Amino acid sequence: MFKLHGFPTSNFYNKVKIALLEKDLPFEEIRVAPSIQEDFLKISPMGRIPILEYNGEFIRETHVMYEFLEEVAPQTLRLLPKDPMARVRVREVSLMTDLYLDFSARPLFQHVFFGADKPSEDSIHRALKDTMFGWRAISNLIDCENYAVADQFSYADISAASTWDIVQKSILQMTGKDIWDETPKIVDYLKKIEERPHIKATNKAQKAALRMAAMAKKKI
Repeated sequence: MFKLHGFPTSNFYNKVKIALLEKDLPFEEIRVAPSIQEDFLKISPMGRIPILEYNGEFIRETHVMYEFLEEVAPQTLRLLPKDPMARVRVREVSLMTDLYLDFSARPLFQHVFFGADKPSEDSIHRALKDTMFGWRAISNLIDCENYAVADQFSYADISAASTWDIVQKSILQMTGKDIWDETPKIVDYLKKIEERPHIKATNKAQKAALRMAAMAKKKI
């Protein structure tokens, strides 16, 4: 039995949740927020979410969880292609989404989604520059006619569905720049991927959690 520790405002949490759902693996959701409290650091030494628990053992870092799910449940839907080069591309797109899109735009998230103070103009400019650089790199690796990589649904699509939209919306709101201008086919690709039932339900839960978090912030 799997236990997924975290909170649905987190796209990293949602990526692992979607993977578990797509692989039809039973799991329990345990709602916890990031923390540097001593008890929490015992299971998450960096104080971050998500944490995947399996038979009393704790697994950290989303990409490690991806690999673990493939190893421990090989009989379920495979989210890494059989072809070695396709597997490499899936891993590249998934990791680059985190390193060069999410991390670049993340300084804007607190303002866009939680109502925090507006970042400095320097921070906004740097987020736009770094995000566009990252997106151009990723766009050279993806296909997106049907799926992000090769001809099957994979972790690359889960990463895209969980992260690309929130990055695009953050950049658009803060700068007026639509990062899809240079790759318009991404709009249709994301619409199709986001209609998958598990992705649709998870994204809906995230939006509800973000609304609640924003409302709570306003009451403080």
